[in-house]
Amino acid sequence: MSQQDIKDQNGSGERDARSTPSIIRTDEAIKILFRSEKRALIRLINSVLGESYDLEATEFVELNTEFVNRKQGYEEDEAEAETEAFDFDKIIADMMFTLNGVVYHIEFQTKVDRTIAIRIIGYGTGYAMDRLRSMGSSDEVIFEIPVPVLIQIDKDDSLGDSIPAKLGISGRSDKLEFEIKVIKLWEHDVDSLVEMEHYLLLPFVLARHRNKKKTKRNTDAFIKDLRKVNEAVNELYDEGKINKNLATEMFAVIEGFALVINSRNYGGNAVIEEEMTNMKTTRSLFSHEIRAEGKAEGITENQMNIALIAFQGLKRGREMSDVVEMLKEFGIPDEIIESAKKQTLDEMEA
Repeated sequence: MSQQDIKDQNGSGERDARSTPSIIRTDEAIKILFRSEKRALIRLINSVLGESYDLEATEFVELNTEFVNRKQGYEEDEAEAETEAFDFDKIIADMMFTLNGVVYHIEFQTKVDRTIAIRIIGYGTGYAMDRLRSMGSSDEVIFEIPVPVLIQIDKDDSLGDSIPAKLGISGRSDKLEFEIKVIKLWEHDVDSLVEMEHYLLLPFVLARHRNKKKTKRNTDAFIKDLRKVNEAVNELYDEGKINKNLATEMFAVIEGFALVINSRNYGGNAVIEEEMTNMKTTRSLFSHEIRAEGKAEGITENQMNIALIAFQGLKRGREMSDVVEMLKEFGIPDEIIESAKKQTLDEMEA
């Protein structure tokens, strides 16, 4: 994923780095939500790609998304003997996984990026090279890339429903045609995402408000979206379409987004803060139920990510205490809270 940190800008002057949350962690949010419930991810793939995976019986395996390419060179040591030296290039994709052995790659993009197709193919190539290395020597070399899907937040009129691509060999006329399927998130609201069963994308409706110009900011529209997303998550859980673990983590991501956007764009609007208080109460109830039923494994895996998102609402004094208290209520261990707090403060000071 390209750099997704969205820096704070305020036309009225500079703010103290510790007093205002400054970034939305879309990369952490993706990992939290897309790992939370297999059924929701399968629904998305079935809807977008026209697949028909069974929600319960399909085998899901998350894959490595960090690919390191070794660049070989030579240098001389102190004894002037020629020795081999290595340098490395590293690329990191957003999400790769298998469903019944078929490999999928989901890439999430906030801003318009004309090179996104090239980057997606680059990530696919990284996967293919890792796969070949793991197979070792073979009489047949099969260069296989994952099935790619792009999720785009910001409006980009140059994007269609898919990006056509071809893989060929120089001098040969035959080409392997494939496409990168595109989800144009800016075209959808809460109702349409629910209708298409794109439940995992609901919190990202809020992310569209993050960079609105001052003249285009609309407090009522943001509150409406915040309320509708919150209500949709509750309804999906009540109907059994998402589990408690995913509902809880969706509330965490929604709150993290809302904290940053409210502080940056709306000056800490009291009505928005009231909506977030209601969400925090609901999320706490979900988390207590999950722990009581012994189903907290998914939350445990994502505790650091949840803490990092919560600390995007970090402010001085009482607000700092509120964030810490909320995380403790949510069952996050003290050592993770302290680590997330330090990392967030370091980033704000950078």
